[in-house]
Amino acid sequence: MRIVLTALALGLALAGGHASAQSAGDDLAQARAAFEQRDFKTAYARYSALTASPYGAEAAFVLSVIVKDGYGVVRADPAQALVLLRRAADGGEPRAIGTLGMAYLEGDGVPQSLEEAKRVWRRGAELNQAPSLYNLGYMARFADRAPAEAAGWFERAVAAGDTKSLSELADLLDRGEGVARDSARAVDLWRQAFAAGAKEPPTKLAQAFFEGSGVAEDAVKAQAWALVAEKAGNGVSLEARNVIASKLSADQRAEAARLADRCLAAPSADCP
Repeated sequence: MRIVLTALALGLALAGGHASAQSAGDDLAQARAAFEQRDFKTAYARYSALTASPYGAEAAFVLSVIVKDGYGVVRADPAQALVLLRRAADGGEPRAIGTLGMAYLEGDGVPQSLEEAKRVWRRGAELNQAPSLYNLGYMARFADRAPAEAAGWFERAVAAGDTKSLSELADLLDRGEGVARDSARAVDLWRQAFAAGAKEPPTKLAQAFFEGSGVAEDAVKAQAWALVAEKAGNGVSLEARNVIASKLSADQRAEAARLADRCLAAPSADCP
């Protein structure tokens, strides 16, 4: 399930506010550096000293990660980790909110409950946290089969800077599910998603250019996107590629290859 996940994969790069005391800010920087370097003993000590600081929510979250598995620093204690995780989530820590929601979704240390997971993520949504907005959109679309609600969450997630939501919203717009159909905007969102690293959009864009959906029909650009899709690891079917190629001359196929290479070299600037 493509849900925003937890723990170490979530990283420590936060845009922290200015410290009320310079020493607390310095301690936080050292704690983050230790955790990123997997020096869990130092990270545990430094974050433990920050629990009563303005960075207490972040400290509680990272301590919950360390305490849950131990990492050779402390005895693994999932129950205490959950206490710390709840404290961090109550403090509005984005990764803690995402992690606690996932715990309820998967029944990890708590009774499994989709409704409780959504309740936790709604807390994140109230704080305009992109991961929670995406998760709510994903669950609305695929668990609740509520495309209109999903579109609303994905719109907010995109506005909050969530790149995963670009493709989800584009799919709904292209199909007119829960929203008025807008294939032109879908194409724009797929381009943005590809520039942000998503693998799925090239296949969608190849189809859009081949069919003239949201853009002017253009078999050369369709072939270019089909080539990009193949090299990005999410290729168009051989049958579809052959259909596109059958409409092109040798010169046009060469031009499509040139466009594809240029796009792969600069996804954010030089794609058709």
